[in-house]
Amino acid sequence: MHEKLYFSYTNIKHSLIQSWLLLPVLLVSFLLCYPSFAQIGSWQTHVSYQSGRSVAVVGTTVYAATQNGFFYYSKTNGEITTLGKQDGLSDIGISRLLYLPDQKRLLIAYQNGNIDFLNLSDTNEPGTVNNVNTIVTASALPIARGINHINRVGSSAYLSTDFGLVVLDLLKNEIRDTYFSQRADGTPLPVFQTAATTDSLYALTAPIRVTDTGRRLRAVRFAANLNIADPANWKPVPEPGQQLESIVSNQGRLSASVNGQGIYERQSGGWVLTQALTSPLIRQFPSATGLLVVTNQAVTAPGIGSVTGSLLSDPREALVDGTTVWVADASSGLLAGNAGTFQRITPEGPTRDFFAQLYTYAQTLIALPTGPLDVTLLSGSQPPVNVLSVSAERWASSPVAGLARGFNAAAYISAEQKLYLSSFGGGLWSQIDGQATTVVATTAVALPATISPFITSLASDIDGNLWLTTGRTTSTQATLHVRRPDGQFQSFPAVNQTNIVQIVPDDNGFLWLRPDLGGGLQVFDPQTNRIRFLGTGTGQGGLLTNTIRALSKDRTGAIWVGTDLGPTVFDNPAGAFDVAIDAQPPVINGRRLLASELITAIAVDGGNRKWLGTRSGLYHVAPDGSQLLNTFTAANSPLPNNMVQALAIEPISGKVFIETGTADRPNGLVSYQGTATEPASALSNLTIFPNPVRPDFTGTVGINGLTDNATVKILDAGGQLVYETRSQGGTATWSLRDYRGRMAQTGIYLVVVVSADGSEGLAGKLAVIR
Repeated sequence: MHEKLYFSYTNIKHSLIQSWLLLPVLLVSFLLCYPSFAQIGSWQTHVSYQSGRSVAVVGTTVYAATQNGFFYYSKTNGEITTLGKQDGLSDIGISRLLYLPDQKRLLIAYQNGNIDFLNLSDTNEPGTVNNVNTIVTASALPIARGINHINRVGSSAYLSTDFGLVVLDLLKNEIRDTYFSQRADGTPLPVFQTAATTDSLYALTAPIRVTDTGRRLRAVRFAANLNIADPANWKPVPEPGQQLESIVSNQGRLSASVNGQGIYERQSGGWVLTQALTSPLIRQFPSATGLLVVTNQAVTAPGIGSVTGSLLSDPREALVDGTTVWVADASSGLLAGNAGTFQRITPEGPTRDFFAQLYTYAQTLIALPTGPLDVTLLSGSQPPVNVLSVSAERWASSPVAGLARGFNAAAYISAEQKLYLSSFGGGLWSQIDGQATTVVATTAVALPATISPFITSLASDIDGNLWLTTGRTTSTQATLHVRRPDGQFQSFPAVNQTNIVQIVPDDNGFLWLRPDLGGGLQVFDPQTNRIRFLGTGTGQGGLLTNTIRALSKDRTGAIWVGTDLGPTVFDNPAGAFDVAIDAQPPVINGRRLLASELITAIAVDGGNRKWLGTRSGLYHVAPDGSQLLNTFTAANSPLPNNMVQALAIEPISGKVFIETGTADRPNGLVSYQGTATEPASALSNLTIFPNPVRPDFTGTVGINGLTDNATVKILDAGGQLVYETRSQGGTATWSLRDYRGRMAQTGIYLVVVVSADGSEGLAGKLAVIR
């Protein structure tokens, strides 16, 4: 499969050409032993599929949307397939789905007002997408533009939005009319739902006054001479109860549900209670066989009866499909109700969409739900951490008995093969490596009485020490501590600041400490107890601002600092205690890199290149920051949102994990398959992927298992050099084009690798099929 080489490139080429006749036999062995790898430059979503929003049944296929996810389920073979922007969708955050059977299309409405028409094949699988972005791109509309409900009436779809009612022409794929609704103070009046009876259109809205509670009902009559765009033609309708929840049309009459009371029907200008219910949540949905009544305890459908179960908690939409009831539940995801019970059907994913921080080590991603000083309690059965096995693509989580808050920091000690986790108020915990299955066993670590359980950050160093900082202590109590490899703890009274949120050990034995926003930086030498504060003063740090949100050590030992005015770098951390020390901002084309950009996160890949998260997108720069390699935004990539919350790079695969959005509006986790991995210590095993390259492949070939800055040469069957490059960390890439830009033709190519110092080499083979 590959040969170990200890001679020059000329000898490599001569030796390989001599053995060329053996290639077909060796190639078969080479191909069969390699697993699949993610295509370089590809994106993957890692959102939660437990926050159900909408569901649609298309023959033998069920489509379901969650807060940030979208997938379909085959009733025939049980397969689940996820969909996202990388598959052609225009956006993320679906609010409603509506199947249009006469058009063989799925209408997709988003939380920001965007609209997609997903064309479906004869086998109900997704095809091309037609986008209608009139609402989301309009300049004159209010900021809130969410689509809350879709009501189809003939060839029109009435869209209930946060600013009024929009009529979508389903034949022309265009907005036909917009009816703005306003409160008395001029602010938008949200419309939650509409229902059409034989003679009127009813709208369920927010209250006229912002200070009021509950929902209101208004109606307009269908008449040729009546302009429904005129607010004067919309008349208030008395509500059947204060906790009005939903409205539908049932056999030509208006039906309304009132929480805690039941179902009412509009008859002769009044309301009649047709079904008394005491559930705190009562919703109703139309079906071909009659009214579908849904509570937080049961779903009742004509001809099926009641379906109950603990999985039912917050049903957002339900529909009948033969003898099965499908429910999109905000807490459980997609539920299939049959024979009186529910079954959850969800793709692999985390339990939530917001993670304050991310941490990686070999083959593993740790997604942390809370920030360093966060005192928020876990809700319901939410686990304190989510763990992704990157190679297996499996998520694991489990509640931890006695722990009320989520984990806020993580550090892996390779010598112990143990992961340490901390909580602000919950102390220190550990997990044994290799437990990233469906259940993760977490064990409490006993702390000395002098160390507060309010831990704010963790970090490990090359000597196997576990460093931790704590808060909620007295002004004289130490807040920096270390757990030695023998399990003994030591505290450092010289550090007593209670708001330290990050520790970065450098290559000199110093600790770089990042206090909460506005606190600048501290550097501490645990050997001598020296401590230094670094700020904006010249010679005293030279920071761009004292407001720092990210800190990272790169592969050369430099300390990168992410400030609210862009990144800056301490190139010589060893001089931290010199008389004068100043950070230097990277310069690109004569200007500061990302000047005045608020840097939210920094990650360093295997090629020492930097990934910088901001509120305007994700930036990938050269090792010294002098070159911008890539810019990713929500507009030019599958990045869900320009607001990057956290970054982490898994070293073996080179996957870049990106958390987007904010705590109140999370957009979920995505990953990008980067071009750099952790370099190997020696050349011993090559991984070339994809291999073979098939005719439909249009991406980039990756070559893994390399030492840093190794020379990689691609040779054709005649021994001629086709392409040459150098590895970024442990990976090199080839675009399948030669030096003249011509595409590689069908054949077998030699991949020859020589280490940076020329002391060793390795060769592999790549098949290209055109």
